[in-house]
Amino acid sequence: LGLALPYLLLSWNPKWLKFLPKPGAWMERFKVGMGFPMLATAVWLFTLTDTHYGKRILWLGVFLVLVAAAAWVFGEFFQRGRSRRGAALVVVLLLLGGGYLWAVEAKLRWRQPFNLTEHLVLGVYAHFLIIVANIINQLPVLVFRDPQFLKLHQQWSAWPMDGVEALIALVAFRQFFQLEARRDAWRLALAGVVFVALKFLLLRLYSYALVKIVLAQLA
Repeated sequence: LGLALPYLLLSWNPKWLKFLPKPGAWMERFKVGMGFPMLATAVWLFTLTDTHYGKRILWLGVFLVLVAAAAWVFGEFFQRGRSRRGAALVVVLLLLGGGYLWAVEAKLRWRQPFNLTEHLVLGVYAHFLIIVANIINQLPVLVFRDPQFLKLHQQWSAWPMDGVEALIALVAFRQFFQLEARRDAWRLALAGVVFVALKFLLLRLYSYALVKIVLAQLA
């Protein structure tokens, strides 16, 4: 919702589009400049975990570097590349999966009681798993190029992915609040329904705002 807020404001009042600066080379410099505050935030969040992991904090840094490398490979060779996109996606999955098994599970040993700081890490980790699940969901599209299959995949892959994402969110929710599966089953079920409903509503809201902005630009 935070990232979509400018779209909502502009779709509410398209006249405000005239106050936006024109695209140009300054956008690239602005993007690079904004990376430094993001880096400072990451360093600050990284230092907070020292009280829980101690000397093992190094392996959390190693895992974050591998995630950054996977994100770069995905953007440079999969999204913008024209050839060997399948190989790039395999490299991304190897970096994420290997980094998790080696750095997080074997070295960091993160499966210990959480403190308040680790709740934030848990949320980021759950979001990371959702991203990986969506990447895996797109793998058949790279293998099978038949138009009929692509149409079928587009029609039927959304609902199973909603279930997978809801399951990941429920596992994170259970660990976050330290719930028991049997005793708190109704809370977990309610959290799953709320997650799916909020995702549906936010996607619809984002699509509506995007269409309004495009129509305002064409008018």
